[in-house]
Amino acid sequence: MKIITILTAMLLLLPVTVLAQDADCAAVATALVTAADACSEIGLHEICLGYGRVEAAFNCETPPVFESPGDTASLDVTCTVRTGAPSGEWGIAVMTAQPTGAEQAVTYFLLGDVEMQNAATSRQRQTATALSDIEIYSQPVPPYVSIGQLAAGDTIDVNACNCTRHWLRTVLADGRVGWLLARTVELSNEAPALPVVTTEAPIYASMQAFNLRSAQTESACATAPEDGILIQLPAALDTVQLQINGVAVQLTSSIFVQAQPGGALTIAVLDGSARVTTDVFTASVPAGTRAVVPLSDENIADGRLTRVEVLPAETVARLPLSLLPETIDPAAALLNVTPVIVGLEPCAVRSDRGETTCPLHFINPDGDTITRMEVEFVQAPQGTWTGSVTESPAIIAGDATSGALAWKATCSLGSANFIGPVQWSIRLTDSAGHVSEPFPAAFNCIEG
Repeated sequence: MKIITILTAMLLLLPVTVLAQDADCAAVATALVTAADACSEIGLHEICLGYGRVEAAFNCETPPVFESPGDTASLDVTCTVRTGAPSGEWGIAVMTAQPTGAEQAVTYFLLGDVEMQNAATSRQRQTATALSDIEIYSQPVPPYVSIGQLAAGDTIDVNACNCTRHWLRTVLADGRVGWLLARTVELSNEAPALPVVTTEAPIYASMQAFNLRSAQTESACATAPEDGILIQLPAALDTVQLQINGVAVQLTSSIFVQAQPGGALTIAVLDGSARVTTDVFTASVPAGTRAVVPLSDENIADGRLTRVEVLPAETVARLPLSLLPETIDPAAALLNVTPVIVGLEPCAVRSDRGETTCPLHFINPDGDTITRMEVEFVQAPQGTWTGSVTESPAIIAGDATSGALAWKATCSLGSANFIGPVQWSIRLTDSAGHVSEPFPAAFNCIEG
């Protein structure tokens, strides 16, 4: 894999600056050029010291081995990585992580003072010992199809359980996902606790899932990149699923990520798009915007809703995009003036109870007033349904640039006791005549 080498420093200084800022900007420019050159030949599934100080733990116990730019190590044995010393020294590391099932690698650039903890599925494993001859099944629900066997006394690694904790998930040597009954095995220990997952939950490779902490360093150089991680998919990959601080992120191109415990996880979409999913909400995040996910003091999503907002142009201007393997131009996305529907909060509409307010989240970069909401019926399991048009829909959260509109939905069950999902297509129009792309929305009609 070849990382594009910077031929000229991309950090341009203002004509008049103080000497201290000149020196600091020169140091950052040197760091970027050094990192690009030192890690230009990084291999697949490796971590490379680009510049400054990089601390790492391998197999969660081996001392750091990075000494000079260009030093590399396998990502598979990497537990934690930190760029930048406790004193605040600027650092850069480059990683190439290969997601499960992919032939290409995702590239990460750790910039400034950041720390990543590997949360790959393999890090959560426990050893299970078969108490008798047992079967391994393709899924924990009927039909039960055997895909392997264990003899009494055989061991296998398990990495998760289902919602009832009656089934344990494993990965076979050929990569297939299997499930075995928890009562048929003995686990090696009680910690770490196995996570609860659905049958559709992905298996995360090394650094495909991670916990991030980024500092908020104040630099004397006004054009220095902020602390965070640049992430880019190769052109050959249409999409990849990441997990960042427990938040599912489906990515199609390039993002810049930051996270502060007790603050927020911010996912700035520079090119392509992303879908950001927490337990309470899924947000579709287009290029030129960023998702802001509130974090607890423990650095995980705290249950509050993700909001999507316009990405500040100055944040993009400070990023060293020349480092990225694939050329992108985020400028066009920043000029977008068309409203975009980014998500609908989970909504259940009660039958024959009048209107239920379903919050419809949107962004409108130019801040023009949303003047019209058109709702068109798509399909439902049963019943007769009609669309609606709402003039001047009310903003119930945020403002005209980024917030939530009130979709006033009604339903009637008739002789049924539940109908769902009822699917709709929604468009918004603003006062300048800009019309959003149709958004697929749905609700369940339940008893009043």
